[in-house]
Order: sequence, then structure tokens, then C-alpha cells
Amino acid sequence: MYPIYLSLTSIRLVNPYVQPVLYVRKPGDDHEQTTTFPDDDPFFSEISNWLDVIEDIEEDPEAAQILSSYEDAVKTYELTWAIRLASEKSRAAKLRASNETAQAQKAQQPN
Repeated sequence: MYPIYLSLTSIRLVNPYVQPVLYVRKPGDDHEQTTTFPDDDPFFSEISNWLDVIEDIEEDPEAAQILSSYEDAVKTYELTWAIRLASEKSRAAKLRASNETAQAQKAQQPN
């Protein structure tokens, strides 16, 4: 499960690689909207589309269409790195706090 919280909006993606289900709950609403994507593998879909575009370019270079602009791709790339760096920073802080707690408990133990 991959929960995301945006200004009190909750988004959960469950089982993303087999039978993805997206749950969205908006502010002021206790009901979650559910969207299912039966038999959708995002990696397969991405690679399949990419190969289709390559084949289209070979047949007719004018007909091939990339589904995302380069600007959007760069923004997505930047977002994924921001998420990774934030998670690494958070993990490091949690490890530091855990180590400090363990050291404090060890110091309080009688010899």
C-alpha cells in the first residue's frame, strides 16, 4: 500500500502490480472513492506503449505519439527524486533517534 496525503486528501494505491485499486478520500467526506484497474501491470503497460511508439516511428515517423511531454517527464523525474531523498532523510532521522534512545537506555542500566 502506498498512502499519500495531500491537503487532507488521502490517496491509497493497493496491490499496484496485479489488481491495482486506487482509494481517494477528499476533505469533509468519510466515503472513499474506489477506482479499480483490472489486470493492469503499470510496468508492462509502460513498456508496451514504448514499444508501440518505436514500431510506429519505424512505419510512419509522423504518426508516433509519446503520451507525455518531456516537460512532464522531467517533473515526474524530479518528483520521484524528491520523494526518495525525503524518505532517506526521514529514515536517517528515525535511525538516529532510535540509536540515541538505545544509548540512553543503556546508560541508565546498572552495571
